[in-house]
Amino acid sequence: MTVKAAAMDHAATSPIFPPHGHSEFLADGAIVRIAVEGPFNVEGVDEFGARMRAIFATLPAGQAVVTLAEIRRTLVSPPDAWTRLERLVAAMQGGPHRILGTAWVVDEAVEGRSLLVPKARRMYAAADRAFEVFTTADAAEAWARARLSAG
Repeated sequence: MTVKAAAMDHAATSPIFPPHGHSEFLADGAIVRIAVEGPFNVEGVDEFGARMRAIFATLPAGQAVVTLAEIRRTLVSPPDAWTRLERLVAAMQGGPHRILGTAWVVDEAVEGRSLLVPKARRMYAAADRAFEVFTTADAAEAWARARLSAG
């Protein structure tokens, strides 16, 4: 089953301070595909989290899931946005689905890659979630399928 959540241009919704960042979600069976373009601010991470929870709500509770995020443009975001993302990752890991891992596809040219991938590794390790970074979608897809097969 494939479920597509509407693309969300976070800058288009403005509660008090406009969220920055863009993300699109697609539930493709047991793989939740995410296209992300930063930078994100705290409000953007909150919108991202709401969209993430909405796509997960379409999946059966207890289902094993792997997230696969293709990250474009930049990983650089303010420290408070990263802190909010850390909270989201931890909360999702403790949720009703079995998140077996997260794969990021990050081209070498993405701003902040060498600085922030180690931070992401620590974030996912703290949430006890497998995490790998790839430069190609094919490699990330193979890793995601292997994680799902291993259960």
